[in-house]
Amino acid sequence: MIVFDASTLIILAKVSLLREVLVAHKAMIPPIIQEECTRESTREDAQLIAQLIKEELLVIVEPERTNRISQIAEDFSLHRGETAALHLAWQEKAPLATDDTPTRKACKILNIRSIIAVAFLERLVQRDLLSGERALSLVKKFKQYGRYDAETLEAVKAKIKQRRR
Repeated sequence: MIVFDASTLIILAKVSLLREVLVAHKAMIPPIIQEECTRESTREDAQLIAQLIKEELLVIVEPERTNRISQIAEDFSLHRGETAALHLAWQEKAPLATDDTPTRKACKILNIRSIIAVAFLERLVQRDLLSGERALSLVKKFKQYGRYDAETLEAVKAKIKQRRR
């Protein structure tokens, strides 16, 4: 099970990879992430996320509140959505899919594994759920929609190419 925050869901939807990721990984989100991702119902990514919730590929779970995580969220100036996703990941002892740098730093403190959206390319190729060719073509879209530096994208490309051999 993986908990997702809004940034990662939206990036994966925009690069046309979200359905594949959610079929391969059980996923949950807190209600506020659902609201954040689907409020602009005319956007394609919002429509896709709403559909995946209807299909129960994204399960909505209300996190319990804990003072420790609330304090860490405050210390890192996390928004409500990232805080709720962090709470849920901690509660479920699950990794958190997030592309938000402050949230990833909070994950380190809480010993929660974090996963960035582009890392799902590697995972899907490793599991033979995505061809290396398609994965390499999607790296360009991740550059367009995500905030990845060239070094991160080159490392992902190298791992995909290595797997193709």
